[in-house]
Amino acid sequence: MYANCGRVNIARYVFDRVFDKNIVVCNAIIRCYGMVEEAQELFARMGDYAVKQNEKHYACMVDTLGRAGYLDRAVALIKTMPAKPEKCLWCLNWCL
Repeated sequence: MYANCGRVNIARYVFDRVFDKNIVVCNAIIRCYGMVEEAQELFARMGDYAVKQNEKHYACMVDTLGRAGYLDRAVALIKTMPAKPEKCLWCLNWCL
C-alpha cells in the first residue's frame, strides 16, 4: 500500500521488518524501486520507435514518478511538456 502511494521510505521500513517476505511483499517493493528507471528510459526512447509522445504518455510517466515518491521529477516532467497540461495531470492522486 505504501509503495502504491509513493511512500518509498515507509514501504522500505515495512519491507525490512516483514518476517515472511512472500511474492506479494517482494513485488510491492520491486514496483516501488525497480520500474521507474526503466519507464523513464522507454519514455525517452519512444522517438526511436517512431512513437510521438502524447499527453497520455506524459500522464503515465508522471503517475509512475509520483507513485515512486519522485514528485520533484514528476513536476519537472510536466514543465517540459510541449503542450499545456490538462488539469487532471496536475491533480493525480499521489496519496499526499
